[in-house]
Amino acid sequence: MSRKDVYLSVDLDYWDWDRLERHPKNVSRRSLEFFKRVLSTRSSIRVYVEHNEVLRDFKGKHGFSVVINVDFHDDIVAPYDVDHTPPEACWVNSVPGKEQMQYWWMYPSHKVCCVEGEGLCSNNGDYLWPSRWHDWGYIRRQEGLSGIPWNRVGAISVVLSPKFTCPMYVFAAITLLSNHNDVVFSSSSKLVIRDWKRLFPR
Repeated sequence: MSRKDVYLSVDLDYWDWDRLERHPKNVSRRSLEFFKRVLSTRSSIRVYVEHNEVLRDFKGKHGFSVVINVDFHDDIVAPYDVDHTPPEACWVNSVPGKEQMQYWWMYPSHKVCCVEGEGLCSNNGDYLWPSRWHDWGYIRRQEGLSGIPWNRVGAISVVLSPKFTCPMYVFAAITLLSNHNDVVFSSSSKLVIRDWKRLFPR
């Protein structure tokens, strides 16, 4: 049996492709197919509103050696004020034990996210490029979702990111997760999803 040492975090803004994709049905289909694969892992799945909330999954001896972040943004910058709870864009630098771990950022478009810089949180004037970048044992960046070691995924978080996500692209996937008894939703995520459902009545 494979060691379950991979933590998979999925930010729904990965599929917010207004600048990349003109066919919402195609994006919706892709996100739905991905989350069917997520559910097939039979790993624990928690749904949060903002990405810094996933840090609660790393308390104690978490046992993960790889963090995979499926996300439009890299989330690996340092805030000016480091004495308070890290905001969404800074959660990666606050993962305990990162010096012995790997961080993989999987983004939808190299051109848009990296070359044009829209996925680089350091382009935001509120954040600094971290001097602690290399505190991670290894960092990998890639376009697309190939190569996820599904047999090693031990826990999964799904982040709604309502400030950056268009629910039209992910509503079918959210409905799929909502109908699965083993998915745990935070109380705040339930409120966001309730509002999204009002936009897409059956």
